[in-house]
Amino acid sequence: MNAQEVIRRGHVAVLEAVGELPEEHWYRPGVCGVWSVRDILAHLAAFEHMVIQVLQSFVTGGPTTLLDRQREDGERFNEVEVAARRQLTAAEVLAEYSEAHGHAIPLVAQIPLELCRQPGTIPGYGADYSLEDLIVHKAYGHKREHAAQVNVYRDELAQVEAVAEGGYTVG
Repeated sequence: MNAQEVIRRGHVAVLEAVGELPEEHWYRPGVCGVWSVRDILAHLAAFEHMVIQVLQSFVTGGPTTLLDRQREDGERFNEVEVAARRQLTAAEVLAEYSEAHGHAIPLVAQIPLELCRQPGTIPGYGADYSLEDLIVHKAYGHKREHAAQVNVYRDELAQVEAVAEGGYTVG
């Protein structure tokens, strides 16, 4: 696996999903549970910071407090992190997410492939799991899942717009 490419592809999926979405559509709840697109990006920004902490722990050491908090109570972690960004505009949340992402690839490039693949190297994450596993799950699969939810929302908006313009949909 090319960890840098996996991280990049997850990011591209998110950017493609939110690209050119008018700002007024970023705030409507219900895209993912009660979350709006902005809330999803706030959630992903928190996860991006989490991945950065984990990568940093491999490069220079240091705590993985975000991963620890997320593992202890994932629902509470999500509530706190999304709420912490609620006052930000869509553009500000996207900027935070993108800026954090900019740190991931240079960090993972510093980690030897053998270490990326070595199970049990992330304290508390599980003896059978490696950094590669965490990257695939939290920096790729997780983003693809939320990007798909945003894409479904965009499809719904397009259908509503088509009906409003006098078109029809085939259901």
